Amino acid sequence: MSEAEKDPRPRPRPGRPPIDIEILERFLLELSVCGSITRAAKLAGVSRTTIYHYMNAFPEFEVEVRRAQDIGADGLEDEARRRAFDGWDEPVHHLGVATSMVRKYSDTLLIFLLKGVKPDRYKERRELSGGVKTTPDLDLSGLNDHELDLFGRLLDKAKAASGGRSDTRS
Repeated sequence: MSEAEKDPRPRPRPGRPPIDIEILERFLLELSVCGSITRAAKLAGVSRTTIYHYMNAFPEFEVEVRRAQDIGADGLEDEARRRAFDGWDEPVHHLGVATSMVRKYSDTLLIFLLKGVKPDRYKERRELSGGVKTTPDLDLSGLNDHELDLFGRLLDKAKAASGGRSDTRS
């Protein structure tokens, strides 16, 4: 039995040295704090590529990585809430000297939080104003009598549903 066969540590790919479980555990801990695979791998002393190979080779490790990412994302959300609701103190300078502190809040983070928890209510809306052509110029010469009749009935139904407006909306 070769040395590689005796080593119980998991290997992401044949021929590659195995990684100590402690390094993988440190990676998961760092990931749960920062939420970034690249940063957590660097802090744990392992390459990002190796982490992805382990995730592909060991589905149970991938589950743990996703779980740690969720925890990291929760931390980011907590920080966004803190900055939006509690704010932070920022020094006020006069003639190069900090004279007092002012409480700052992030309206932008608040908007993103609202969009996240109530997307239907706070989604982006775009309204058109002015004369907008609602019926395009169509070449109907290729339609047969049945298709023209059907098109006319659909157009009449659409006009009735829109309160009788036909070509432009104001």
